[in-house]
Amino acid sequence: MLVDGGVMELWLNRYRIRSTLILSIAIWMVYSAAQWGMWFAVGNTRSGLEIAAILTAVQAPATFLAGWAFKIFQENKTT
Repeated sequence: MLVDGGVMELWLNRYRIRSTLILSIAIWMVYSAAQWGMWFAVGNTRSGLEIAAILTAVQAPATFLAGWAFKIFQENKTT
């Protein structure tokens, strides 16, 4: 049985499926970047400054995405 488009839209909005999914993916990305960063920092012969620059270049976009996703998640709250 197919669900009416309007009913599906109401269901998606009521349970905030989209924003929850986006937030979950962003949190997973931050976790994955942190795991990779720990692996990279331990097994590397570069100087500390080079390692810090590379880690910042990798983790900053994921952190910004997570911050944006959390903002959207909070703004889409309905009572």
